[in-house]
Amino acid sequence: MQIPPHQEPQPASIPPAQANNEAATSGSNSISTTPSQQSPTLSTNVDQNRFPVKARGISLYALWDSRHPVERAPIETLKDIGIRMRPYGLWTVGRFIWKPREADGPAMTAAEVEHIIISLQDRLKELYAVNPPMYLIFHIKELITPKRPFPRLFSKKRKTSEEFVIDSKEGFLEKYIQPLCDLGAGYVDKDNDWVPNRFRHYDQISQKKGWLVISPTRALFADVDEEQVITLASLLQPYYTDSNRGPGILSERYYDMLVLIMQWVSNQDSLEAVDRLKKLVTSGTQAIDGQVWLNFAVAGIGILIAFLLLPNQNHSDQLIASMVCLALASPMFWGYARFGKRVFLYIGWLVALAIVPCLFAWTQVVSIYDAVIKFLPHL
Repeated sequence: MQIPPHQEPQPASIPPAQANNEAATSGSNSISTTPSQQSPTLSTNVDQNRFPVKARGISLYALWDSRHPVERAPIETLKDIGIRMRPYGLWTVGRFIWKPREADGPAMTAAEVEHIIISLQDRLKELYAVNPPMYLIFHIKELITPKRPFPRLFSKKRKTSEEFVIDSKEGFLEKYIQPLCDLGAGYVDKDNDWVPNRFRHYDQISQKKGWLVISPTRALFADVDEEQVITLASLLQPYYTDSNRGPGILSERYYDMLVLIMQWVSNQDSLEAVDRLKKLVTSGTQAIDGQVWLNFAVAGIGILIAFLLLPNQNHSDQLIASMVCLALASPMFWGYARFGKRVFLYIGWLVALAIVPCLFAWTQVVSIYDAVIKFLPHL
């Protein structure tokens, strides 16, 4: 499969750049060029109604060839940025984390994300202006869109909601995040004329599809777990780079690396199919179990009704109470069969087991009930 050097691979090509994206012009590939020099008005042009997306868990990974010494970053956190240095394979990786103690904190708007990404790059430039990294990987752990109420009740609305989420995240990523990382539509690498390539990438840990945008000098992961970043770092071998020729993948090696990335993305798609099959099997098992428990509850109700219809029945109260318990358990078991949430199963079991004291300890149940009723006015 041949990939023309001036085009993106067709299976994951980037749509043509929109007119309002032309402000994100090409810039320097080194870390000395900040995104604010290319797109100074991003934070004022955010259309939150069109792209109601927020982000959480933002990091910047800087990769150095481990064969060359790298000065370790200071341990203390400065300007809300924490730094962790550790080896990954043949790389020495510095992870610049925004507010590491609040990694799962509140979601941030596009304007806040712009500030964070610029701050991370400025901090990297401040510490390693003399020894810049060979490659950069930006990572956004989670993209969040507002959930629409009751999407399961109407299949058409549910499908529309899922499409809305994907379109919103993709638009937010393309219009606001990629230009900040010098990965926007229309950006061309000055050394080898490659434009960024964007892929839908499946993350087996979170079991959802995110995005991977990659170029010869940097990459962006969005809506995937950090393990995917580590895997990408292991695929980007240091011999793809040359410190004497500056940061980034060598022009003559980038094609090979891009083919390797495409194979990796394809393998992840295969894992997605396997996970979907597992979910289908699990869902079928849950539905069968829920139906079985529902049948038991319905059968119990029928038996209790038969006892109530017997002549000279002196235990009607406890039988009615038992029937009410089974009647409450029935929708819980149905909910487990329908939605697969184990909380429905546990509640159903709890309510169904309540028939035991109703049938065999009714006197004690009544006495406890009377005591509670008398005690309530004193609260």
